[in-house]
Parts: sequence; structure tokens; C-alpha cells
Amino acid sequence: MLLCGRGGDLSAKILFVYHYVALYREPVFCELVASDDMEVWVASDVVSNNDIRLVSKESPIYHSNRFLPLFNAWFKNRVLWQGGVVRALFSKRWDAVVFLGDPNFLTTWIGLLLLRFTKCKPYLWTHGFVMRGGVLQRRLKMLMYGLSDGVFLYGNNSRKELEALGVSPSKLHVIYNSLDYSAQKSFREYWDARDVVECRSRFFSEPVDFLLIFVGRLTFHKKLVMCLDAMAKLAMDDVKVNLLFVGDGEAREELEGAVGRLGLSGRVCFYGSCHEERELARLFHCSDVCVAPGEIGLTTMHALAYGVPCITHSNDMKQMPEFEAVISGRTGELFEDGNVEDLARAILTVKHRTKNFYSKDCIDVIEKFYTPEQQALRFREVLNG
Repeated sequence: MLLCGRGGDLSAKILFVYHYVALYREPVFCELVASDDMEVWVASDVVSNNDIRLVSKESPIYHSNRFLPLFNAWFKNRVLWQGGVVRALFSKRWDAVVFLGDPNFLTTWIGLLLLRFTKCKPYLWTHGFVMRGGVLQRRLKMLMYGLSDGVFLYGNNSRKELEALGVSPSKLHVIYNSLDYSAQKSFREYWDARDVVECRSRFFSEPVDFLLIFVGRLTFHKKLVMCLDAMAKLAMDDVKVNLLFVGDGEAREELEGAVGRLGLSGRVCFYGSCHEERELARLFHCSDVCVAPGEIGLTTMHALAYGVPCITHSNDMKQMPEFEAVISGRTGELFEDGNVEDLARAILTVKHRTKNFYSKDCIDVIEKFYTPEQQALRFREVLNG
């Protein structure tokens, strides 16, 4: 049943309190703000404390008359005080407020406590226990979840873990995650077979060989050197593959050294950073499989949206929620965490099956769970009653 808004308005009034709006969040927030069955507002700062790409200050989110500005004060780049939160909480008579479920956000604790004395229902939007973390952090999260009326989660594994820890299933709502799927869909249909040949020829001397792609920051904890070790192992069996790194970061120098050491020169291309969706679509289109030997997150959704299967490790204790979308034999292949031989086996499996074997299931799982429309729908189903 639809929550009744205040003052005779039948639309539920919902406030989302965020630290800042990352660019990839724009589609789902626009979808929420445009809802015709509830009145959604967004409160956040317009700057961040890192290099993540934010929505433009010309974004409809900021110019929809449904935006409340906050002012972030960060301590050691981790603990956050949000100026203006209390004012935002009492600027209207909200039916529900959705906070980010980060125990390092001090004003979220204050908001949760204040709303206990009102009829407004507080909710949390969070990963749950991603990559586990320390005992203190886990206890703080459990206390925070207990102060809320509900918890919005990115994946089913987090839900199962919280249920096992005693959180009521009725409080846990899986909403998954999303990127700008409408843009991805249009670009997916833009490129053709000729673009594959032209694209690969720019990067590799043997462009017809099977092509792996990794998209994201080149960091040590992503275990990217495993890709190179697996390629070298396959080469010993006369299986030749190429690898395209799209991104930059602290591990690049080590990776470049490993390319020379393993005799993979000419087979590995360091493209550098790329943020243009049209170009990313072209790079995915010319690739056969996306490989992430460490944890895999939003990259999963990016690759699958273009019909590109993913390979990642199977240890869900060390994975991000989006990992759930990688289903062996359907949307990609899984290998034993840290096992180069098993990674090589997974690459060979996809090579033998070909990308077309996986593509329909890749796109289907995105359209069923991981679009802004689906994510907003799941929010509305809970917040509207």
C-alpha cells in the first residue's frame, strides 16, 4: 500500500542523504527523482574528497528543485561530518530517509538517533560486509543496521550473511547496482565486425588472436600480474592470447616489467585511462572476455552489458557484490582464488566456447537485475509500502 505523504499529499516523501553523487550514480538518481509514485529528494555535497568522477553541476539532479546542499568535512579522508544534515532532516516531514550505511559517517548516527523520535522511517544503503573487515567495524555496522527500519543491499550474499547474524529477513532488501544501461545499449548496437578488426590492429601485431580485457585502476590488490602469468602458461601450450589493460595506476610499472620478463611484448597493450562510454564500448566490443583475477565490482556490469563474459575468482569472502552476476557456463567462468593454472583453464574454456556462447545470458542478467530502472523499482517497492 502507498505510504501517505504529509499534509494531504498522497505521494510518499523520501530523502536520500549521500556524501556526493558519482557520475555512474546519475541514472538511478534521475530515475528516482522522476518517480511519479513518490516524491524523492537528494541531499549531498557537490564535491568529493577523491578523484572519482562526479555528476556535472549542470545535472538535472541539482536542478530538479529536489536537491538539498550539504557540506562535507572529512577527517583523515575517511571519517565524515556532513554540515546541513540535521537541517535537511527537518526541512520537510519525510516519510523515509535513506542514508549511506557507513559507520564512519558521524552525522548518519545522529540522523538515525533523531529519527527514532519521529514517524519518519530511516533506511541504510550499503554493501554489507564486503571484504569482511575488522571486528570493531563489523560491530559498528550491526549496531547501525539495528537502528534502521531497513537495509538496502547490493547483493544476495550480503543478505544471507546478515540473516545468519540474526538480522530479520524483513529488514533486508536487495536492490543490486546499476550503470547507465541506456547509453551502453545504444553503443552496443553501434559497432560492427569491421570495427573489431580495425580496433585490434591498432594495438596488436597479431590482431586475430583471442583478446582479454581488464578495465579499472591498475592496483596491486587486483592481482593483475596473474593475467600475465596465465598468458605465459598458455603460450607454453602454444595457445596465443592478447591482453588489453584499460586504466592506469600504481601497479603499471610492475606489470610492464612482467611483460618483458615473461616474453609477452607485443601481446599486452596498456591503453591508459578511458572515461568515454562510446570508446569503452568499442574496446569491450573488440574483446572476447573480461578478466579480473582479484575482486570484481562494477566492471562486471560494464562487461556484461556489452555481451562480454567475465572471468574472476570464486572466493565470495573476497569479492564485491556484483560478482554474483558471474555465473560459470552462462555469463563467464570462475577459477580458484590465487591459482594461475586454474585461471589459464578458465581462459581456455571461454576461448573454446567463444564469446557468442555467453553473450545473450550476459545481457539478460543485466536487464533483469542491474539497470537504473530495476534498481529504482526495487527502492519504490519498499519505500512505497
